[in-house]
Amino acid sequence: MTQLNPYQAPQANLDVQYDDDAELASRGRRLGAVALDSLYLGVAPGILAAVLVPLFSRRFGSSSTALLIMAVVFGLVFIGAWVLNIISVVRTRQTLGKRQMGIKVVRTDGSEVSLGRLIIRRNLALMAVVWLVNLATFGFGSLISLIDSLAIFRESQQCVHDQIADTKVIRV
Repeated sequence: MTQLNPYQAPQANLDVQYDDDAELASRGRRLGAVALDSLYLGVAPGILAAVLVPLFSRRFGSSSTALLIMAVVFGLVFIGAWVLNIISVVRTRQTLGKRQMGIKVVRTDGSEVSLGRLIIRRNLALMAVVWLVNLATFGFGSLISLIDSLAIFRESQQCVHDQIADTKVIRV
């Protein structure tokens, strides 16, 4: 007979498993997520910096001072956006754009994707291949990025980086 210990920590199964037949994210949702991530990580800091340049150039009179301030502001906003995105990926395995579009990256068997697989195999591996091909062919590595993106139009709706990492993108 087991005695119930009132001071024992609660036990729970924390392994998240999504159905193998979970609905794949549409191409439009995936494109929307990429567009939102691009907006957060590049466009918004750029617009903010561009708006602040005239304000600071009037205030300081020197365009070089204004440009320096703009560069610092852009850098801080850009780094802040990346930090928020990294925190989101670590916590939920979703970028800010994916979270807003209601999609998530999981393993093809439906299990939660590890952070290492998500970052290294899914992103860095393809970036390394593109970089090496660019070096070897004087710029044709961009074709690999194009092929990766166009692969989404196959029946499986997986890009090349999804296949490398054994992942798929589903609606949540």
